[in-house]
Amino acid sequence: MDFLFPGLSSFLLDRTMSGQISLVVHLAVTKIGDILLEEATKGTIAKLSEKLANLKELPVKIEQIKKVLTMMSNVIRQIGRVYLTDDVVKSWIGDVRKVAYHVDDVMDKYSYHLRQLQKEGFLRKFFIKGTHYAIVFTEITDEVVEVEKEIQLVIKMKEQWMQPFQLVANPLTEMERQRSQDSFPKFVKDGDLVGIENNRIWLTRWLYSEEPETENNVITVSKIYPCFKCLRT
Repeated sequence: MDFLFPGLSSFLLDRTMSGQISLVVHLAVTKIGDILLEEATKGTIAKLSEKLANLKELPVKIEQIKKVLTMMSNVIRQIGRVYLTDDVVKSWIGDVRKVAYHVDDVMDKYSYHLRQLQKEGFLRKFFIKGTHYAIVFTEITDEVVEVEKEIQLVIKMKEQWMQPFQLVANPLTEMERQRSQDSFPKFVKDGDLVGIENNRIWLTRWLYSEEPETENNVITVSKIYPCFKCLRT
């Protein structure tokens, strides 16, 4: 397909990549929302905060991370498609993906240990293995702080290296792209490729001819932009 429309495959791949990354971010955001909205989880977090002072701000921090990731996902979706092949834009989108994966991992750990506490009763579980859970949730808190630093770095990189026009789709460019897509099918019809019909007729006649075969009969298919040419030797 690239011999007809140079760069088209790369463009479609980049468009797919941005959609996949938006999905990764969306899944991380959804996971945060599920944890924060669950009533049983809210109660466990409140009890933990009474025992471990450094957990008091954790729900607030996680909620802020959710908002930032949501905004980043929106930014990625509205980036002008023509800029998705830009190396700076691709690099930034990749960094957002890494942050989203990190958030997803932290939320999995957070959710798992909260449910472990709920499973056998908070008080019994915590007082028997209090030191263990103090260490676990302190580590989670530290990871959330690391995520916050990663997010700030990604924001700084966007402000430092990306131009505002790269983050907003240009209506005229998008209209032109849409026109190209609308006309694309007629370009790939065999009958519209210069010379292909004559070559097809010639090749069909030769294949079904009763002319005696010889060892010297060879078909050569050569690529001549933007079509193919068949030669018999």
